[in-house]
Amino acid sequence: MAQIALSGTYLAVLTVEPRLELYNWRTGALLHSRAMPVGAGHLALSGQIAAYLVTHYDKSLALHVVQARTGRDVVLARSLTGFGFADVDLDALGLAYATFGRAGHPGKLAFVPMAQVKKALAGRR
Repeated sequence: MAQIALSGTYLAVLTVEPRLELYNWRTGALLHSRAMPVGAGHLALSGQIAAYLVTHYDKSLALHVVQARTGRDVVLARSLTGFGFADVDLDALGLAYATFGRAGHPGKLAFVPMAQVKKALAGRR
């Protein structure tokens, strides 16, 4: 399923192919287009940084961030519970995500400051 996210003058579209397309919504200009892994979803956007979950067999087990301009994509977190991520959101302050818990146990809420997100994206390839 295609998804969209809006941040400032940027509009991100996660297409069904899947591709991440970044537009200037004011002009309609396509700024960047990048291939994404199969199973990418739960798109969030802050500026030109996008976050998304990769789902396999109905479980989102990897949380990615990608710099749309450069295409640099890193796994920021993996679900250790085996039950996967519930959702992700991103804004200028940072990234928040939630995981499902095991039966009878709560899931986890986590926050990653934007400085750490940017540091992860600046790391070596």
